[in-house]
Amino acid sequence: MKKPITYPMLLLIPVLLMVVMVSCNQAADKNPDNGNNADTIKISTELSLSSDNEDKKTTFDSIVKPATINLEADTYILDCDNSQINWYCVTHTGYVKFKKGKVFLADGNIVDGNFEICMDSINDVDIDYQLMKEVLVNTLKSEDFFDIKKFPLANFDMVRVKNNSDNTYEVVGNLTVKNITNQIRFNSNIQFQDSLIVVESERFAIDRTKWGLTIYSENFEQTDKSFLFTDLVEIQILLQFRENYLL
Repeated sequence: MKKPITYPMLLLIPVLLMVVMVSCNQAADKNPDNGNNADTIKISTELSLSSDNEDKKTTFDSIVKPATINLEADTYILDCDNSQINWYCVTHTGYVKFKKGKVFLADGNIVDGNFEICMDSINDVDIDYQLMKEVLVNTLKSEDFFDIKKFPLANFDMVRVKNNSDNTYEVVGNLTVKNITNQIRFNSNIQFQDSLIVVESERFAIDRTKWGLTIYSENFEQTDKSFLFTDLVEIQILLQFRENYLL
């Protein structure tokens, strides 16, 4: 039987949150956005926000994705058990898993792909103290961050995959989180092994505030700086696809 949370334990929660936020704040100088690996481009979408009964709308610039897929392309299904997105915030790191995904291969090239990300699977892997780990994970799942009850899934749709050299490819895609879509690009190592495709991206930074995750951001919050942390978060995408793979 789990022990009930006592009053002294509740007092730990704000302290633990402060530790997490202070740690993340130290990342600003260590992980600068150099304009290459962390290039985030807004795409066509319209977002409606309501605050104090006042509607605000933001329209992003348009980048069009091809509407058709090569009918002769082979379909490779994502092996969700062996695929995930790793996230990094200075001393803390974790992952989030996929619900499903697939890519289309034509003439030896990936020509399209789409994925659903299960936001309820977000987890931390570096914190040993269980209470502190639960505080961090539950905060990420809360309405203040990813609001997984309202937005249980995120999506990633490939726009193009360009071969730079050897097994290095530039991947461009549309990432949708909390119904907000922005285009991201990053380099990946892609290995084609018979009926298996293995993708390992570089670690690259994205600006969380572009998806409405503005809490504890120094550009949006008016609060004590000890509760602020960097807008940039590093992620790495690891994927395995199998031809004729049964979900």
